[in-house]
Amino acid sequence: MHAVRAFLAACPRLYDLPGGAFPSKYPFPSEAELALLAALAGDKPPEQEDVIAVRGSLTRRQAYDLLIFACRTAILGARRGDRSVLRAGTYALVLDDDELDHRDVLVRLSIVEDCAKRVGGDLEAVMRDALPLASKHRHATIVNGYMSRPAHMRGLGVMGLAALGRGDQLTYERWP
Repeated sequence: MHAVRAFLAACPRLYDLPGGAFPSKYPFPSEAELALLAALAGDKPPEQEDVIAVRGSLTRRQAYDLLIFACRTAILGARRGDRSVLRAGTYALVLDDDELDHRDVLVRLSIVEDCAKRVGGDLEAVMRDALPLASKHRHATIVNGYMSRPAHMRGLGVMGLAALGRGDQLTYERWP
């Protein structure tokens, strides 16, 4: 998965959501994001052996960069009304070897879910291809820790987030 390595090499040090703490430093979408998105948006999911090779070599910071990438591409998909962009970005949620704090994954899943709803989909549908590639622990975090929750126990508000703006201005921030 050369595209993942190239993206991580180009990723800014303080990578964030669009409109986040340092919006001027993060063109949205960046060339590196578009290149990785194109690599992940193929007709078939990445090969399991490619995922395993990447998974074993990621640092914690790189895992968090991929988590932010998944959110940024979800937002891009919502802004464009394109479910396929959203779906391709979900692969980034399952590439690391459980380097992420599960609570951070749950919070970011609420963004992906909200974006999916904005394009007429749902989290289960956009995660369908990526979920089988997840590690056992990440799969459990996604399915048991988030998807299996009742509706009133998942979503932006429960995770302390709010959507701001509409259309090309859509972004997410923590509640004050």
